[in-house]
Order: sequence, then structure tokens, then C-alpha cells
Amino acid sequence: MESTEHTVTVTETIRDTIIQVQPDSSIVQALIKCDSTGRARLDEIRTLKESARVQQTLALKDNRLTAKAVVDSMGIFLTYKERYREDQKVQVVETVIEKEVNVLKWWQKFLMWTGIVAVSVFLLFLIVRIFMRQC
Repeated sequence: MESTEHTVTVTETIRDTIIQVQPDSSIVQALIKCDSTGRARLDEIRTLKESARVQQTLALKDNRLTAKAVVDSMGIFLTYKERYREDQKVQVVETVIEKEVNVLKWWQKFLMWTGIVAVSVFLLFLIVRIFMRQC
């Protein structure tokens, strides 16, 4: 008799890590002029360079220049899964081994044959005696 069992074990481990991102920058160049009344005026923005993670806003209101820069996180939190797959095949083979049990030893065989001979001699003696009486 032979049987095969196939087992697949998948182990999944969730790991966390942080990936550091290279520094980023942005630049603003503006031309501010004063008019005849003494008020500052934003005449032109010569250069406004934003990057992927830096967003800038400029505002000139009541002689006040407000510049805002919002920067995203410089580290990215990353979760990833690590999978390990293990295939296992178990094959069971049943083998029949024939082995003699209850084997008589030499002296047991001797006693058995001695008993058979003794019983045979006794029966022969009885049969002979019965026939001798009838004659």
C-alpha cells in the first residue's frame, strides 16, 4: 500500500522600514518696487522653482510679503510583505515482511515425536491384546 501527501506551507511576514529621501530645495526671486506713494509693489516674479515635495505660496498685502513653503516628509514609511513558500511531499510506503513465529525448538520437536511414538506403541499393544483374547 502506498500513499502520497502533498503539503504547501506559505509563511508571510510583515515588515516595516523607513526609506530616506535625498534633500530637496526650491527658489523664489521677485522684483519689488516702490511707487511714488511709498508703497511696495510686487512688480514681477522672476524665478519660482518648486520641486515635487515643496509647494510655495507668495502674497503681498498691505506692504507685507508673505512667503510660505510646505515640505512633505523626507522619510517614507514603507510596509512590505515577505513570503516564504515550502512544498513538502510525504510518501508512505507500507512493506509487508513475513516472519515465522512460534517456531519449535529442537527439544520441543523431540518431545512431540517421542509422545507420538509412545501413543502409537500403546495403541498397538492394546490392539494386539484385544485380538489375543478373542483367539
